Amino acid sequence: MTGRVKAVLLAAIVIVAALVLHHSDRKQKQLSLAAYGKRMLGVQEKKAGWKFYMDFLRFLAVILVIVAHSMGLAGTVLASAEHNLLLDGSTSGNVEMLLLQGMQYFITCLGALALVCNLLFIMLSGALLLPFKEEKPGEFYVRRFSRVVIPLAAYYVVYLLWNKTLSFNLLSIGNGEKLILSGPNDFVPHFWLVYLLLGLYLAVPFQRWMLRELPDSILQGMAAVVLAGFVLQVVYYLIGCSFSYRSILFSWEGIFFWGYFLTLPCSRKYERWLLIGGGFSAVIISYLFCMREDAAAIAVNDSLLMLLFASAIVIWCKNREEKMKNRASRVLSIIVQAGNKYSFSILLIHWFVLFFVVERKFNITFKIMQLYGIFGIGGIVIGVLVQLLATLLISFLFALLYDQTVVFVLQKIWDKLVILVSGCISRKMGARKE
Repeated sequence: MTGRVKAVLLAAIVIVAALVLHHSDRKQKQLSLAAYGKRMLGVQEKKAGWKFYMDFLRFLAVILVIVAHSMGLAGTVLASAEHNLLLDGSTSGNVEMLLLQGMQYFITCLGALALVCNLLFIMLSGALLLPFKEEKPGEFYVRRFSRVVIPLAAYYVVYLLWNKTLSFNLLSIGNGEKLILSGPNDFVPHFWLVYLLLGLYLAVPFQRWMLRELPDSILQGMAAVVLAGFVLQVVYYLIGCSFSYRSILFSWEGIFFWGYFLTLPCSRKYERWLLIGGGFSAVIISYLFCMREDAAAIAVNDSLLMLLFASAIVIWCKNREEKMKNRASRVLSIIVQAGNKYSFSILLIHWFVLFFVVERKFNITFKIMQLYGIFGIGGIVIGVLVQLLATLLISFLFALLYDQTVVFVLQKIWDKLVILVSGCISRKMGARKE
């Protein structure tokens, strides 16, 4: 039996299993087909306490991830267009060259600001997970394994197959497991964020209890230390000193806590200053990426500027939640909720869609150059927008199908294993007591 036949057979088994499990799940929940379909899309009626701005921010973060990774392709197109104009040598191209250079600056700024997506994901996770909840550590880890680890492993397999690193033999499967356990790789560089989140999740059950006992004054003090640490890192860099005072509060753990802090009532008194700081930070980030080669050292990821910029975005959306809900059309609300439900999966698969499907299969760079030849600068704008929308749409469709088949089946298997193991442990504990 060839590898292709094995793959088709395995896919058929997974699809049949998914259909059977979905039918059983729908019957168990006593839902109609329409209601179950809405649930699959994430547009069902929300529970009390649901926050629309959280859904919007997560969907926005996914869009920004795609924007950040797409701007490199757009920059390639602009550089090629500038090169062709220089070879042409005609003076009539001077105005067009200025427009192309202006577009290059715009693309650079947009790509730089879009990197705030990483902080938004971390801060939203902190805001959602750190508030106190009666949940045992084991229950929390079991839930996170189902919601994060299983999708991560399932999508990692897609990249292993794409890279031709995985085949249907025990040795190859063993090597694939080692790669998944090892973390991000050359063909999944964006997975660093997911593995970082997994590391942050480990302490959540214990941090909940610690943060619950802290008064507002101490929480504000912790937030001040986080901010001071990021300020000091910038100061040390500017004066040419290495920053050796390592603390969990001065890194991604601090940003994780910061997301939680922004949801607390005691943080409201600082929101105006954070909005102002975030606005200035956006301008400074754009300037640095356009003018300095070392911009990434002080304006990317766990940096003061990105922290302030991300804080401003979160605060602005939080304070306008009611307006956003009231003004959002039914279609936009559905798009945001569906995008939020599959945001994690879109984050995982967009790299494959962008660079393999949109770039290699659709040859989008060549098509953008064709549009540039017809419409000039406007053609590049149209091409980049098509590239972004195509990546987002295809990623969503892939995530919808893959999550409701492969991931869904694996999660159900995991649930059965958890029930089986829990039952065995309970019986043993009961026998010991007797």
